Amino acid sequence: MLASGLVLTVVGLPLTILGARVVARGYSIDGPGHQSSFGAIGALFVVPGVSLLAAGIPLTVLGGIGFARWRRWQARFGLAVQPMIGRSASGAWLPGLAIRF
Repeated sequence: MLASGLVLTVVGLPLTILGARVVARGYSIDGPGHQSSFGAIGALFVVPGVSLLAAGIPLTVLGGIGFARWRRWQARFGLAVQPMIGRSASGAWLPGLAIRF
């Protein structure tokens, strides 16, 4: 959740800022001569940007809380199961899990 929340926030913030600037300045991406399309073009950036921010910020917060809980649990019990990829004698890749005490 933490990584996906950060991605959504990082993508949503520039979209929101760009859309707000387009609407506030009163011109479109095509230039100041196209006064009729600035609201629609700005909304094309603001609506998805705000949606991404609305999803990304709570995911980032909840992911951070969950990660902190997991780190405390891991520190208390000292058991870690981690993904591992190894090689066999013949050169084949062997995915698996490594248990560390």
